[in-house]
Amino acid sequence: MTAYDIVVLVVLGASCLLGLIRGLLKEVLSLVAFAAATLAAIWWGPLMYEWLAPYIEAPMLRMGLGYLIVFIAALLLVGLLNMTLAALVRTTGLTPADHGLGGLFGLLRGLVLVLAGTAIAGYTPMPEQPWWKDAMFSGTAQNAVAEITAWLGVHGPDWLPEWKEPVQPPDAGKGALEALSGSVISVQGMQGGAAQGAGL
Repeated sequence: MTAYDIVVLVVLGASCLLGLIRGLLKEVLSLVAFAAATLAAIWWGPLMYEWLAPYIEAPMLRMGLGYLIVFIAALLLVGLLNMTLAALVRTTGLTPADHGLGGLFGLLRGLVLVLAGTAIAGYTPMPEQPWWKDAMFSGTAQNAVAEITAWLGVHGPDWLPEWKEPVQPPDAGKGALEALSGSVISVQGMQGGAAQGAGL
């Protein structure tokens, strides 16, 4: 077990534990809150920028505050919804199931973080280090990233390192090529023999 394996286990364990403590509903709503806040900042940030014009003259500061105010406001609104739904779950007696599903959600989130970190690290010299090459989970993570890339229909080298490409066994392709070449030579020999027989 190397440093890579330890990091993977820590990320998976921490994410799963956090999901188990918070529950599925809070975990999902947290993601929804950040996504909604980001979209709200993109949509209404320029409007807030105009509203702050009489109070702040510096354009960069006004723009930053405008986007930040909208982002925080959206987070607070979704946070209130989160608290309301959490109270509703407690009254319905679904808390154990919610926490169990939250742990599963946390595990899946940890896997996503590991794969994303593996893909990003591929642009650095880290995959060439012994603690990466000798890790138990590094090969599995790299193959998973390659499979996901293929499933998405994205050509890996355009945005992923070359080591993400699935590695083909070197003897398989060579053996198939040699077998095909032998078959072609055999057919040509048979045709040549038939032609000579017809000439005789």
